[in-house]
Amino acid sequence: MGKHPVLLFGRKVIGPLKDQIAETELSKIHCIDFPDDFDKLKRLTEYELVILDYSAFYFPNGHYITEQEVFQKLLFESLDLGTTIVFLHYNDDVPPPDDHSTNGMNLAVFEELKVKQIGFYLLSQFDIIPLRSKTLLSSGKSYRSEFEVFNNKWGASYLLFREIGENGFDDKLYGSDKAAMSFMIRARNSMVLYIPFQRNFARSEDLADGISRLVDSCLTYITKTRATLPDWASEPIFSSEQKLRDEIEDLKNRIQKSQLSIEVFNQAKSLLFLSEYELERAVPKFIVNNLGLRFERNEIYKEDFWILNNEDEKVAICEVKSLVKDIKQSTVFSIINHREAYDYLSDKFPAILFVNANLNEGSFEKKDKAINSMIVEFACKNNILLLRIEDLTRLWYLKHTGEITDADLMRLFLENKGWIEVDKNMQIEIHDT
Repeated sequence: MGKHPVLLFGRKVIGPLKDQIAETELSKIHCIDFPDDFDKLKRLTEYELVILDYSAFYFPNGHYITEQEVFQKLLFESLDLGTTIVFLHYNDDVPPPDDHSTNGMNLAVFEELKVKQIGFYLLSQFDIIPLRSKTLLSSGKSYRSEFEVFNNKWGASYLLFREIGENGFDDKLYGSDKAAMSFMIRARNSMVLYIPFQRNFARSEDLADGISRLVDSCLTYITKTRATLPDWASEPIFSSEQKLRDEIEDLKNRIQKSQLSIEVFNQAKSLLFLSEYELERAVPKFIVNNLGLRFERNEIYKEDFWILNNEDEKVAICEVKSLVKDIKQSTVFSIINHREAYDYLSDKFPAILFVNANLNEGSFEKKDKAINSMIVEFACKNNILLLRIEDLTRLWYLKHTGEITDADLMRLFLENKGWIEVDKNMQIEIHDT
């Protein structure tokens, strides 16, 4: 099996060992001696493991913010594609505590360090806060055997980390019951590890041993905790595996077909939650696409449209309204006034008011209210037909199931007044008195 590609990024990690670490037992290593060699950086997606310092871009003589921003973009891309990122910490700054802030840290320093420290920038998106000890923390409990030797020899830092919410550690690697010096969090489609590493650049041989041990420990841990199989393992290698995979593929195809079939129901139900301009645009389109009727947009009132017959003649004027509460008499007056605005239309000309009412209710059952009988009587006297959006979508369902036709719908719309109610049992009742 080939060795895993690993990137060691920055002088804070490799010290003087740029040309002295080429591989370990499990890995093939590429070193970038940042701040030099940044122009040699490849896309991080080429590596299975990337290791850098918690404050990789911040140095006493300056902050390489442009390079950090470029690296951050590469980092998130690599997390999406499965690269594991490791941040090494030791003597880094942390925000001082502040009991008055929402996260328990001084907000001004919090924002400052988010910019300066790439490790803290990512960590700040989780419910984990860094704390700084006055003395070096050089011992703890190893929760993962893969890191036990590394922790015993090089696992030391002034930093420890504590959870402050549910979005905390996904795996504690080293520390105590109350806090961690080393831990793993899942980010996007991969993992991020925070690991303490006491590096002595004057002792090159010891540094090389520590880096080698760290790399192989991380790769072993990744292999044991990987949630998905690598590409090469997706092909069946066992006799009964192919049959199961075929069954799974068949189920996926059936599910996909069902999802396509159910989409028409979602489109119909979506009308129930629309209001104002969105509803005014959606209702005519729904009638054309799902009820088989034709329409023409009104040139005067944007909330109005006409229903046309097969000869392109206007046979009904329609209006769309949305209300947070019940239908009122003033709502019906609106379409009466719109019909009267056309001098050539008589008060007997069919007029249909589509209403999405009770939008402030918290459930469909509460929203599905009957129209007040006095409003229905008023509409009937003025030759107005009322349809709630609930009634419209149920009429669509009856057409979808073949129980009514396009011609039936046209007759319902043109030959009735009052209220066409379609109840939850899909029964049609004309309220015209």
